[in-house]
Amino acid sequence: MRPNKTGADGKPKVPGANKDEQLKTQTFIDKEKGIVVRIVKSGRAAKIYVFPVHTIMQSKVTVTLQPSGKKYTIPDIDYPLVVNDLPAVEGVSVDFS
Repeated sequence: MRPNKTGADGKPKVPGANKDEQLKTQTFIDKEKGIVVRIVKSGRAAKIYVFPVHTIMQSKVTVTLQPSGKKYTIPDIDYPLVVNDLPAVEGVSVDFS
């Protein structure tokens, strides 16, 4: 591990980080299906994670983003889906296949 470096303002310096690459997260919970969806945005790239609360047999899911209606298929929920230029997200629905 390396020591934490701080700038003159006392805030930690993160190599390669700038205002365009700040991490932003959104979390959506579907209590009926027992699913948590986490979207992590960094710059223009985003990762969509799907976490089932209960054990599920199907690992392939389709995530529909609202209000755009864009659909993304995640073939294996053990890994996040990486999306560039993700549209604005106000809601998410998840379907298993």
